[in-house]
Order: sequence, then C-alpha cells, then structure tokens
Amino acid sequence: MTPQAQAGQRLGTALTFDGAVLSLAGLLSAMSGFRIFRIEVLGLRTHPILVLLVLASPLVVRRLSRLPPGFLPACVMFIFWWTLSCLQADEAAGEALKAGSGVFMVLAGALLVQTRRDFIVASTCFCVALSLMALPALSSEGLASEASSSLDALGNRNALSLYTLPVAALAGAGMLDVSRSRVNRLILVGCLTIVVVVTFARANRSGWLGLFIIGTALLISGRSVKVTVALVSVAALAFLGVTQLANTEIVSARVEATREGQTADHLRNELFLAALDVAIENPILGVSQQELGYHLAKRVETDLDRIDSHNLIGALVGGAGFPALFLFLAMGWVLWRWRPFGRSPPATFAAAMWVLKLLLVLWIVRGLFSREILFVPSFTLATGMALGMALSTLNGARRAKVVANAPQPISLPAAT
Repeated sequence: MTPQAQAGQRLGTALTFDGAVLSLAGLLSAMSGFRIFRIEVLGLRTHPILVLLVLASPLVVRRLSRLPPGFLPACVMFIFWWTLSCLQADEAAGEALKAGSGVFMVLAGALLVQTRRDFIVASTCFCVALSLMALPALSSEGLASEASSSLDALGNRNALSLYTLPVAALAGAGMLDVSRSRVNRLILVGCLTIVVVVTFARANRSGWLGLFIIGTALLISGRSVKVTVALVSVAALAFLGVTQLANTEIVSARVEATREGQTADHLRNELFLAALDVAIENPILGVSQQELGYHLAKRVETDLDRIDSHNLIGALVGGAGFPALFLFLAMGWVLWRWRPFGRSPPATFAAAMWVLKLLLVLWIVRGLFSREILFVPSFTLATGMALGMALSTLNGARRAKVVANAPQPISLPAAT
C-alpha cells in the first residue's frame, strides 16, 4: 500500500475525541426543541448545545485557519454589523448573542470534524436525536389541532421543519452513500421516514417545499435505478404513515389554502414589503432587531404592538440594513464557490460539498418563512458538519501529500 493510501485509510477509520464531542452535541441538539431544557442567558433561553460547544471552543479556535479563504472574515464582519445595529436599542446583548451563537455553531460543527468517521457518527447521532424529538408531533394531541389561517398560530407547526429539514438532507444523502455500513443506512432510512411523515402530518407547507427540493436534488444527483427505488420506497413508507396517522382533512385544507392563498400568506407578503420599506428608510444599520417588530406592526394590519418579520431576509435588511444582507450572502457565496481541488475533487469532498450546497439552498428557501433559522442548532450544526467533512477531506489530502514527499530512509549496503 502506498503512503498516500495508508494516510487516507488512517484518516477515515477512527472516531476522534473531537468527533465524540460533536456526536454528543448532535444528541443534545434535540433538547433545543423543548423549552424546559433551555438555559437563560442575558434574558434569552439559550440552546443547551452551546454549553458543550463553548467548552470545546479551544479545539475550535486553534483550527480557524483551516476554514475556506474569506469565510472567517465574512463571519466576523457579519456578527460585528449585526451587533452594531443592535446597539441602537436596549437589550442589545441578547440579540448579539443569538447571531453570534448561530455563527459559532457553524464554525464548531465544521472544525470538530477530523475524520470521515467523525462525520458519519456525529451526523447519525444528530439525525436520530432530532427524528425522535419530532415523534411526539404524531401523538393524538399533536394531530388534533385544526389548520389555521392565522399567522400567530403558525409558530409551533412551522418551527418543526426548522428541525426536520436538515435531518432529511443529511439522512437522504447518507442513505444513498454505498460506502457506509448497511446498519447505518437503515438507521438513516428510519430517520428520513419519520421526518417526512411528521412534516406532512403536521401540515407544514414550508416543510413540504423543503422536502420537495431535497427529494428532487437526491433524484437528480443519483440518476440511477437504485436511487430511484430507494427514494420511492421511502416515499411509499411516508405515504403509508401519513394516511394512517395524520388528519387528512387538515392536510387537504393546507393544500387548498396553498392554491387559493390565505390570510397568513398575505400577511407574510405585507411583512416582507414592510421590512423592505424600513430598510429603504434606514439602509445602513436598519432599526435594530429589537425595534423592527414595532416598526412592522405600524405598517401592516394587526392589533399587536409588535410582530415578527417571519422572514430572514426581511429581518436582515430591516433590522440591520443592506450591509448585513450582503455579508450574510457573502458567507454562503464563499462556501458555494470554494474549490480547493479545482475541477477534479475527490469523491468524498464532492459528496460533502453537494450536501453543503443543498443546505445552503434550504437556508434561503426556509428563511423565507422564519428568521429563527439563523439561531436554531439544527440548520447551523448540520451546515457546519457538512463543511467539516469537506475540510477533513482536504486536510487528509494534504497529510497524504506530506507523507508522499517525505524523504525515504537510505539503505546502506551491508558490511562485507
């Protein structure tokens, strides 16, 4: 076996301490779905996963140089600009903490992945934990609620897909990865089936759109009979689960509401236009996240004194100005255009980048329905892990190159 092959084999087979920490973080991410487990910091209920990641921050900080060129500066500038805009109003520390924690979870997820085994174990723990967290939504109480056209009643139902869509992306890609063990792939099939059933059963239309994008992407990327059969099998299991467990009247009502439009849809559009109006009046720093809700309430028909933007883009431009939106998009653009191997990347790197780009698309699509996507550990940690798999492949290739270029020992002739 060549030195390059030996180095590559060592890189992918072992679970490191960092990977174990990330796997535990994946399990803890499910606790964020329950308010009782959140820890209050600066007046905000913080995700418990942050405690573990902060303890692991020395491991993260020392590897910041491994990030794609330009990504860390974009992250720092985004947090700086977000914080600067928040300083225009009271309680700035809490809002700054939310944005900072979201970016930190991406960085931690990326830099704690050291081997391929780290990624497989951590992403599997993440998928299992969040799919099990979603299961209570299939209870009789969870499915008994009627479909509502009021935006105020959409919170819990819409929040669910913030946690299920990253699972669907990671589990779907892992399920089709033939290099994984059969047990691991079967576990991911179960996770994918659960989140698909829950998302459809809870009549979450933003989740439906996300699942459609994921399914289409998987089908196009695979382009084989086996991939088609696997996806059709999961879809059949999910359909059976929805028909047996879900209130089909609610699902039908949501489909009909999508066709005809409903109050919540119109209000979302009005809120987005109102956020743009606020941004035009305050283009540099916005009005701060703390004050944006009050400005929006004055521009739309509502009895509330304050209303959420329900849109990440609207929250960025209205709350922090157009520079914040530019910096946010710059972070994604740096990752999208990152090509350290040129046009011929290793298969492992290409697969990781495919998942990463799929998640970046979901960030934009799902962000059209909620600004909370920036703070929840599901999207941030999943994005970080996908980036981490790509980084570990690059790091492994560099190690193999060092080994290959190392001077070989000189064999002296035997003494006569």
